Amino acid sequence: MADENSNGSEDGANGGGGEGNPAGGQTVDWTAGLSDETKGIVSNKGWKSAEEAIGSYKQLESYHGVPADRLMKLPGEGAEASEWAAIHTRLGRPENAEGYEIQLPEGSEISPERMSSFSKAAFDAGLSKDQVGALAKWDAENQTGAKDAFNAENTEKLDADDKALRSEWGPGYDRKVEEGRAAARQFGVDETTMNAMEKAMGFGGIMKFMADVGGKLGEDTFKGGREGAVGFNTMTPAEAGAKLSELQMDPNFMKKYTSGDKDALTRFDNLIQIKSSQV
Repeated sequence: MADENSNGSEDGANGGGGEGNPAGGQTVDWTAGLSDETKGIVSNKGWKSAEEAIGSYKQLESYHGVPADRLMKLPGEGAEASEWAAIHTRLGRPENAEGYEIQLPEGSEISPERMSSFSKAAFDAGLSKDQVGALAKWDAENQTGAKDAFNAENTEKLDADDKALRSEWGPGYDRKVEEGRAAARQFGVDETTMNAMEKAMGFGGIMKFMADVGGKLGEDTFKGGREGAVGFNTMTPAEAGAKLSELQMDPNFMKKYTSGDKDALTRFDNLIQIKSSQV
């Protein structure tokens, strides 16, 4: 009997972590049926029973916080795009760039070409639908805000330029504007071209340029001075000043003026008033 017990003990000791029977019966090898590779893992881990092995797994799962089927193994450094494809798909990327369902805020506009380019870039970057939707919304709102700010700034600048022109041209403002429009019509300058010229020269610059061209086109109409053709109240302060200088150099006019000629006095006084009308 002693020999049998002794042999039983040796079998238990060589069983690779066998579990003894509490009642002193035959020892059971809980690793029986496992492959040699798995038995090697058991030995390396030092597990003495199935209870310990299962407990170790439960502890590992608690560290990850999710079941094993929800874990992902990231490709290593230098991995090909194809190796990342499955990861991106699991993270919410659609099957292709056309799969993004982008909903823009009301009033936002984006060209189909830009939308297509944006979707392709997002797909290549591996972005999910939710990520792309958030980025598209941010971009649309940012564009709208920038556009509103630009329009407000542009309107403010136009108002300032217009005010400066009214001050410079005085009573002749309406005539100068009409001369500019006449020049535009004469040369077939459309709105698109005018906008491009205004962008390059500024509102004040393009208005002065076109008015100057229009004035030169109408020089034959205004022979003898604009005051005689269209009335004093259509001259600009600058034009009135130039006319005053011209009259002061005219001996015949100055002779009439100094002798108290009523028409000469009225003409000179009106020119002085127009010249002084700039505010």
